[in-house]
Amino acid sequence: MLNNYFTLLQICAEARERIMGAKVGRALSQRKGTLEILFDLTSGDRAKAVVSCVPQKNFFYLEVIRTGKEKGANVLHQAIGKAVQSIRVVENERAVDVEFTDGTSLILQLFGSSANAYYTDQQGTILDSFLKPGEHIGQKLSPVPEVAKTFPESSDALKTNLLQIEGTLLRKLPKAVPGFDLLLSREVLFRYRKLYEESIKIEEDNPGLESPGDYEHLFETIVGMRSELLNPRPGIYATDTGPLTFSLVPLEHIGSVRFEACDSVNDCVKRFATTSERSADILGLKRNVSAKLARNLGSLQRTLAKIETDISNDRTAVYQATAEWIMANLDSFRPGADSVTVNVKGKVVEARLDPSISPIRNAQLFFEKSKRAKASVRQADERKSQIAHEIEKMKSLVREVDDSYDPLFLASLSKKVIKDDSDHLPFRVFEKSGYKIYVGKDARSNDQLTFGFAKPNDVFLHARGVTGSHVIIRNSSRDYPEKRVIEYAAMVAAHYSKARTSNIVPVAYTMRKFVKKGKGTPGLVVMSREEVVFVNSGDWARQ
Repeated sequence: MLNNYFTLLQICAEARERIMGAKVGRALSQRKGTLEILFDLTSGDRAKAVVSCVPQKNFFYLEVIRTGKEKGANVLHQAIGKAVQSIRVVENERAVDVEFTDGTSLILQLFGSSANAYYTDQQGTILDSFLKPGEHIGQKLSPVPEVAKTFPESSDALKTNLLQIEGTLLRKLPKAVPGFDLLLSREVLFRYRKLYEESIKIEEDNPGLESPGDYEHLFETIVGMRSELLNPRPGIYATDTGPLTFSLVPLEHIGSVRFEACDSVNDCVKRFATTSERSADILGLKRNVSAKLARNLGSLQRTLAKIETDISNDRTAVYQATAEWIMANLDSFRPGADSVTVNVKGKVVEARLDPSISPIRNAQLFFEKSKRAKASVRQADERKSQIAHEIEKMKSLVREVDDSYDPLFLASLSKKVIKDDSDHLPFRVFEKSGYKIYVGKDARSNDQLTFGFAKPNDVFLHARGVTGSHVIIRNSSRDYPEKRVIEYAAMVAAHYSKARTSNIVPVAYTMRKFVKKGKGTPGLVVMSREEVVFVNSGDWARQ
């Protein structure tokens, strides 16, 4: 109803009191499809007409503003300096004619997807156009509305109009009655049923009315509605999430939705347009935050699944049973054996041995593997508990976002989500067994990663003796992550270094709290308590 004939009729009546005699000071556009016309008033103040040509969002309103420089692209240059002689609504149209003292006009056509503003000469030739000027300049302006030209004067005239139009009664009314749209048609049919207790269907299979009395009663309802529209009681139907619709009159078919009355039609349209825009911004922010949370939640759930897979593939019992079997069978152990079969919890498992070393040394290696595997499972369990806790927190945030329309909360959460979102970090990001691994991209990024992003117990890695990227393993434990995670991160460090083509690359690692900045070039560090692992960078590239 924003671009309804009756709405424009009231706004033009209010505008006459403000801009008669005013001159167009500037025409500009700050948002796509929205025209702003600045009028220099005779009082010295300035008024602004806002015209939205955005499809499905056509509206027009006026407001008095403070003098000052407005930002935006200049448009409709030929209308600048023209003085307003009159402003009126084209009869039964969704169009406004602002006529200037020299006979030229500014025509605002709010025809949905065809909405535009044209500056024309006395003969209706388009001299300038807000949208697509290249297509319109020099053409004759000839609006072709899809509604009846005159209001039906009787029930017979209404019947004639309706019978000439195909479709449902709901969709016929806007074409048969000037100034009526679908919203008003629904209200008319609702009131008709309520007043005359007639069973009128508004579904697709409804061809129309049956008896002359039906048309008479419907005509009376339409006349009553038109009378209200000419003497409006404007307001906005709204919920806690924002405005739903603007209406010139209270609508009975809307039901129990809150109706917020306004002092004037112009102010009501302005309020609806601005609050709708804010609501759209909030909903956009809400969708943005929800999408990021869903992505982060999915990442956490995938990490949890990987950790659970690692735990289910635990080989601690196999290593322990193999070591114990070797020690218990030293006397019968066959020299040079390369495998043994052991019983682990009722299941026969084959374990590979090193035939070049003694049985006792093989047993020692399997005891060490068992110890490392046990430590890895303990760390994996800790990580599993942490990730599960993060998942529950993330799910709680998702529920909060679903229920919230507070822009401050959503904006604050959006910044936090972006801050925690790997896609927005200036580092490369990898993952191994539930551990996030971050890699610097250059000297400045290295410095930021190690001395700005990393935490004290995170693990720092760097290829020894060559330049290369800093690598950080995010680690919440006081202990190092399991060996395979260290080795994986070391292969990453080797790959992103000058030694990436070497077969064997020594990579030093230590806790971040034992790393200090070196003097001179950014990215230089001094490590203490470091350990070294030897890796082949090609192994990581082939994974």
